Amino acid sequence: MKWRLAHLSPGNRWAPVLHRYIAYCSARLDGAGGDASQVPASLTWAPPQLAVGGKGSEPADRTRCGKVAEVLFDCHGDFCGFVLDECCERPVFETRERAIGELVLRACCDGLRLCVTVDGTCGRIVRLTVTA
Repeated sequence: MKWRLAHLSPGNRWAPVLHRYIAYCSARLDGAGGDASQVPASLTWAPPQLAVGGKGSEPADRTRCGKVAEVLFDCHGDFCGFVLDECCERPVFETRERAIGELVLRACCDGLRLCVTVDGTCGRIVRLTVTA
């Protein structure tokens, strides 16, 4: 967008709109911890790959796969998490989301394999997939 704005006539009626949109996107990038001033005005530029889980960087998302070994309920009978049975580990996932509970129960009953992707920074479940 910066390249397009640079090649657009200042008298064009879309120039202020494009300028405002670039300012909006730049502010979002800066707010998320990036540096919008480092993004050049180019048609072919691609961002560098971020270091994943390296020293000084944020922890990467982690995916764990296995069959559901246990479905956990609290003292009131409400779903509160589940345990996966991996080869060498039995990770416990705590969640109270109803949709996840229904999916976990289905996977447990049908003996399906469940893959859980957890955000490395906050530990929240970000993706849940079921495979046969």
